[in-house]
Amino acid sequence: MTLYMDFLAERGYTASYLWTTSELPAAAALYRRYGFVVTEEIPSSSFGKPVIEQKYSLKL
Repeated sequence: MTLYMDFLAERGYTASYLWTTSELPAAAALYRRYGFVVTEEIPSSSFGKPVIEQKYSLKL
């Protein structure tokens, strides 16, 4: 994740977003640790069972 954040900074990005699901709390915790916040939640069954897809966004 540090490499990803460095990549964004080096190239002058002003925002980023990442997606995960409610079934992956470790991913959500990692995103939050780097300052991302949930900006969208969508019910989904794309993964073979009902989950909530979560969009995490960050303004840089």
